[in-house]
Amino acid sequence: MTALDWANIEPSIFSTLFERSLDLAIRAQLGTHYTSKDDILLIVEPVLMAPLRHRWEAVKGEALALAEKRDAAPAGARRDRINKELASLLLGFSQELAAVRVLEPACGSGNFLYVSLRALLDLE
Repeated sequence: MTALDWANIEPSIFSTLFERSLDLAIRAQLGTHYTSKDDILLIVEPVLMAPLRHRWEAVKGEALALAEKRDAAPAGARRDRINKELASLLLGFSQELAAVRVLEPACGSGNFLYVSLRALLDLE
């Protein structure tokens, strides 16, 4: 058996296939509807990503300032302390991203969750 490479397949295509495979009456009863990435981004960008990007800009500014202080410090304990502070700051932001929870508002195909996850991973 030959292994298939699915790396270049957009996962949302499966949602579309699933939706179209359902009988129209069942689809209406379940409320199953595929929402496009562009439509989802109309919600995800301002509600989820804009505040996180704003937070990242603040963290990045702090990180750059710490990096400058570290690079200007002579080798030794002070430089190591600043470097640990910088690492902690960046790890903290990464943990903030990992703690984000996203609600699938329609409880539909899952495309909203997929698009949100991709946006979070891109920011990470």
